[in-house]
Amino acid sequence: MIKTESASCDASAIRDAQDRSKRVDLGNTVKEMVDSRKALLTEGEKLQADLKKLVLSTRSSPFAQGATTLQSETLLVQMANWRCFAGRDQDNVTLFANI
Repeated sequence: MIKTESASCDASAIRDAQDRSKRVDLGNTVKEMVDSRKALLTEGEKLQADLKKLVLSTRSSPFAQGATTLQSETLLVQMANWRCFAGRDQDNVTLFANI
């Protein structure tokens, strides 16, 4: 009977250690996701600012139409990106992939 209790305690200790390890891994994954999201948003803001400069600088040139088209396409991607972040719905992921 004592061996059974000891084996049960050992198995429980192993499960506890595995659970702790999984929680640490989950925490690290969430931290990585949050950091990546911050980097993505920062780069998106830079892209948006640079794109605005491009559109303004090409406004009265032969490249104005192309720059405006690029801006509208970029805004569509940005909207899909926001929807994907906000909803985490598979339909939003599909929408983002199809742009």
